[in-house]
Amino acid sequence: MSFRGKLIGLLLLLVVVAALFYFTRPSTKSSVQPPQAAPQSKPLFTSGAKSVSSDPGEQAGFATSAILEMPRLPRRAMAARMNVPPRSTNPQTAAIERITFGTRWGREQQPEMAAFSNWAERYVRAATLEQRATMESDGVRLAGARRAAVAGLILKNPREAIAVTVPFSIRQQLPAAVQSQLERRIGGVGKISLNGLVPEEKGSVPEPVIRIAMVNGEEFRAYTYGQRAQQGTRQEISVQGIALEHSLAVLDSPVRALDFGERPAAVQKITTIAVETQPSAAIKVTPATPVNQNSGAKTVVTVTVTQKPAALTLASSRPAFNVEKVTALQYGSSIAIAATPEQVPKIAESLANIERAAGPSKPVISLAGSAVPVNPEGEYTEWPDLEWTHGEKRLLLIRIDFPDRRGQPIAGGKKVDATAALKLIREVNAFYQQNSYGKTSLALRASDVTPVFTLPKTATYYAVNELNDTLHEHAQKLAVAGGYNLGEYDRIAVIFSSLTRIRFSKITYGGLANVAANRLWFNGRFDFGAVAHELGHTYGLHHANLWRTTDQSVIGPGSSVEYGDVFDVMGDNWSATSANHFNHLFKTILGWIPKESVITATESGTYRVYRFDTAAADLTSPLALRVPRMNRGNDYWIGYRKLFAQLQESACVLWGERFNGESNLLDMTTPGYNPRDGGLLPQQPFTDNSSSISFENLGVGVDEEGREYIDIQVTMIAVPIFSAQPLANQTATAGGTIALTASVQSEGRVAYQWQKDGVDILGSSRIGGAKTATLVIRGAQATDAGRYTLKAIYEGGTVLSEEGLVEVVTNTRPGALAWLRQSGGDVDHINYGNAVAVDAAGNVFVTGDFSGQAVFGDITLTSVGETDIFLVKYDQNGAVQWARRAGGVGADAGNHVAVDIPGNVYITGWFRDSATFGNVTLTNTGEYTIFVARYDASGNLRWAVRPDRSQYSYGSAVAVDSVGNVLVAGTYEGAMRFNQTDLRAVGKTDAFLAKLDSNGRATWALTAGGGGEDFAAGVALDASGNPHLAGSFSGNAWFARNYISSLGESDIFVAKFDKSGVLQWARSGGGRGSDFCGAVAVDRTGAVVVAGDFERTAAIGGQLLTSLGGADIFVARYTADGQPSWAQRAGGTEMDSAYSLVVDAAGNIHVGGQFQGKAGFGDAAMLMSFGESDIFVAKYASTGALSWVKKFGGAGYDTSGGLALDSSGAVHVTGGFAGDGIFDSTTLSTMGLLEFFLVKIGAK
Repeated sequence: MSFRGKLIGLLLLLVVVAALFYFTRPSTKSSVQPPQAAPQSKPLFTSGAKSVSSDPGEQAGFATSAILEMPRLPRRAMAARMNVPPRSTNPQTAAIERITFGTRWGREQQPEMAAFSNWAERYVRAATLEQRATMESDGVRLAGARRAAVAGLILKNPREAIAVTVPFSIRQQLPAAVQSQLERRIGGVGKISLNGLVPEEKGSVPEPVIRIAMVNGEEFRAYTYGQRAQQGTRQEISVQGIALEHSLAVLDSPVRALDFGERPAAVQKITTIAVETQPSAAIKVTPATPVNQNSGAKTVVTVTVTQKPAALTLASSRPAFNVEKVTALQYGSSIAIAATPEQVPKIAESLANIERAAGPSKPVISLAGSAVPVNPEGEYTEWPDLEWTHGEKRLLLIRIDFPDRRGQPIAGGKKVDATAALKLIREVNAFYQQNSYGKTSLALRASDVTPVFTLPKTATYYAVNELNDTLHEHAQKLAVAGGYNLGEYDRIAVIFSSLTRIRFSKITYGGLANVAANRLWFNGRFDFGAVAHELGHTYGLHHANLWRTTDQSVIGPGSSVEYGDVFDVMGDNWSATSANHFNHLFKTILGWIPKESVITATESGTYRVYRFDTAAADLTSPLALRVPRMNRGNDYWIGYRKLFAQLQESACVLWGERFNGESNLLDMTTPGYNPRDGGLLPQQPFTDNSSSISFENLGVGVDEEGREYIDIQVTMIAVPIFSAQPLANQTATAGGTIALTASVQSEGRVAYQWQKDGVDILGSSRIGGAKTATLVIRGAQATDAGRYTLKAIYEGGTVLSEEGLVEVVTNTRPGALAWLRQSGGDVDHINYGNAVAVDAAGNVFVTGDFSGQAVFGDITLTSVGETDIFLVKYDQNGAVQWARRAGGVGADAGNHVAVDIPGNVYITGWFRDSATFGNVTLTNTGEYTIFVARYDASGNLRWAVRPDRSQYSYGSAVAVDSVGNVLVAGTYEGAMRFNQTDLRAVGKTDAFLAKLDSNGRATWALTAGGGGEDFAAGVALDASGNPHLAGSFSGNAWFARNYISSLGESDIFVAKFDKSGVLQWARSGGGRGSDFCGAVAVDRTGAVVVAGDFERTAAIGGQLLTSLGGADIFVARYTADGQPSWAQRAGGTEMDSAYSLVVDAAGNIHVGGQFQGKAGFGDAAMLMSFGESDIFVAKYASTGALSWVKKFGGAGYDTSGGLALDSSGAVHVTGGFAGDGIFDSTTLSTMGLLEFFLVKIGAK
């Protein structure tokens, strides 16, 4: 497992700080190494004329483009199953993927998209122009089918639509007829407005809330996700996305990482961006130093922009960006160049936070300063500024018609003239003044109602193309031409006769308005409810909804009914009157109810809340009660309103989101039926068991000052405490007894119920005590394995005990532990064993990587870089013989180890910058580079080699034949050179296999893969020395001229070559999910065994396997001629994987890996992980029958890196553990973040 993979696991599972990604430690102590013999240093690659490519087109002489989409790691952290170096100068972190287009190209789930990407990659590989021409008609047809699928994705899943967009490197090579069918890339400065609707006729609208984008003067319906799906209206922001027709999928970032080698068609300017970290407690955005908006942060990120004067617009001078590393970003219509690749995520985050904090009314690109909006708890919200919601708001009403629909606007069957408009706005103004307690008002003069202007386009044009903002822009231009100064108005509305009944019209609402911005539209509707509602949106409010349950409970499962709050004009707008005040949450959001007048119930007690739906409300008294819900995104908001007869003595109870969003009225009386009588009546307590709170209406009253109030009793229910927990981990033998017990301390009565995997256990003749504190199960079966909890049921709900993990195994047990070793080190060290090998004498060799210090016996190794390589030799009794360190100042790792008959040991992996092996120093020629090193049995370096050209490569596995030839497998991108053989990756990454002689000189090399991401996991030799290469691929892959295609995101492959590198056969397996091969081995008969993990359903080894959860383990066997023999599945409902494999002389198969939660191995055994992930080792017979399985691990993140067998059949396992590692009866502890272990299991 790689350093980056371990850090990812630790960050996610142990909450380790992100700074560990850049962990470096200076050397403080020399490594202890015995004298070494003079080594030989030979180049692995030399210049030559021969060229080999996995692209059959290139072999035929047609050169395809060398510009490829930016490579990336597959989903589910490939580092956890193949040792992948971290991407530093071209970082492939989640932060980079978030701002990158086309990250799932070649791995699409939709058939139409997969068919097109397969065609496109075949097209760009076509051997001749004539072959391309014959393929064009198919491409046009497939592109048309794909277009319809992309259009659907933009609407339903914009994140996925962006992820499957065609990469620049592919698109530029496609014929014009195909390109015309593809989505457009949109990038520029524009506005994205959030808009609320009301229907024209009583009822609902298909989409009560929509987003509209205006980018570079073009209007789109905008579809967002992530942070931008929670944001309201934003002015002058950088918008990046893809569009079909007028539908735009918006990237969840203001910046886009340019594709690998992209050449933008037009660039407004080139900008240099640098990020600095400065000590500060500021949370204020200023023009000079816009900052990362993290309230209370000790540091802020400052974006400093320095513009270069040069503008590049001519195609002939267009530069290619991100060819070697990701530094180029599109921001608006400009290209921003990061000072270093590591700063790219920081820049993206900082600019996103500036946008987030800017609010709806300030232009982000030319930001003049904005404070972060927060709620009463100081949390970020999207609440509008008080400046926007207070004071007089002057209105402009633009009346319009169209060339094909002339005349004054008609609404409700009546013409809307100045007299009608003034009368209505006076009513709405009185309503707003009462609601705001005089803090805001609306002003409309007769002169603010314009004459009827005729728009330049027909009504059909605007309606069919859904051009709301364009319509508004055209109306504003006519108003300006008519002498109106738009800068004098706070709200600008357009009104027109209904366009709903125009054929194919998409303007079918009654009213539309920006949320927290100034535009309104009225389409054939202009009444009190519509105008008050839509103006509420412009102030910053969302809809007032009703929570309607399906089980007649108050807060049970159900849905939010749009406009369902019958008491609020933001809900019921059809029958709304001046009684329909905005609710107490909404008034707080607008700042009309001061934050100081909101009580938050943090303890049991009686809380008095005063009436809020009167202009005479006392703003110095509590007008709303907020009762937080535990572990929820919303809270209870309790208020007292009296303008409705049904609420005279009732409390109005809402669910309110913690950011500015919808409210949901709770029907406290007749849930699911009539919300008008849904207030909380006196003496009817309500309990929320999930949050252990209850509240009760104690009654209403009038105080001595004449203020009306309601008293609410809030009770924080005491939760029972478990004084004794069930046994954390126990293993039962099939047929034996399982016993679990726990103890509870409680102030009140408690009932008990045992659960297994979250399901209540029913008592039986075999199971006793299911409803007591002690559970006894007799005659244990494999199905009894699981996570057991005791549920204590009390007044406020339930509380669960800690889990008791129970696993059940057969009577066949593995051998006992012969010995167990760990490395020591300084605090926070990270040491991990990636691979292990055993020689004929039983000596054990382990390689891996470490940071800080690694202590092996009496030998201390100290890393000089981010991570260094270690190689250590133990004798058969576990005594350390010697240990070696290799590496440099960067991140280096030893990934695999092999030993030959004389006892020479070979390791492969990767290094960055430079790496010193003994007195030989290898210098990197690319980003990360593969190495192969040979040591003799005494630990003396014999040689170390690396490519003389490699952009990015690493070694996954190494094997040695009987005469000392070395086979090394790995993964690369770009180009590599092996001796006189050049390899060129066609896709993002390709697999390679190379054969070196005993002196480290390559005799042949080959590449395998296609246009997607392809990885080599392992190489194994048969008795004749024929290599077998295994790994994973996505999209299409070529092995020589054999073509295979993945069914899903990625499939597995295994291929056999002869000793000269000639392909004998290739097989693939998998399904629609992500399937990965972790290891390969060959038995004495030449049969091939592979192991790894798969998702969903996968056809592997002639069997159709179905996973139970996220990913399951597979072990599959093929005959010597590649025919499937059998396959076995193991695992459970979480993420399980195998990535080490060995076969003994009798054909028995030993598999190692990790599992989470419950993992079943056939009907014979069921294991339970103690921590985030545990280690498993399983033995199968050559027939596929399970012989035994065992686990190791503690409460942290534990995984195995490699397996090896000695001549007696003893199994050696290496890997790493976090925290405490439990190995049978022995518990190892560490001060480090990840600790190396090596264990020997006796033969059985």
